[in-house]
Amino acid sequence: MIESAAPGSEISIHTTLDGFSGALRQYHESQTIAVILTALTEELLNILLLRELLRSIPSLLILPDDSKETVSKGSLLQPRYICCLEDDLSSLHDVLQKMVEKYNA
Repeated sequence: MIESAAPGSEISIHTTLDGFSGALRQYHESQTIAVILTALTEELLNILLLRELLRSIPSLLILPDDSKETVSKGSLLQPRYICCLEDDLSSLHDVLQKMVEKYNA
């Protein structure tokens, strides 16, 4: 899904908090967009530890569920878009595609 929304873009996938935080420290370019998938609430809590690093990077956040508490915690990251795993991710694709087009213009 990400490849089709950002064709020709460099895509970096991180499965650990350390790897993701290292990438955030390295990629402070104007064309960096973070797509963050938190499959578990615990993962979201760990990502919240990186919110200062994420503050200057536009992000899209996929939450494990749409409970009020989870959405409230996810909002602390100030993402440009929030959805959850149960949602139709085509809207996430569309938002990411528009962001990529904007940054490549």
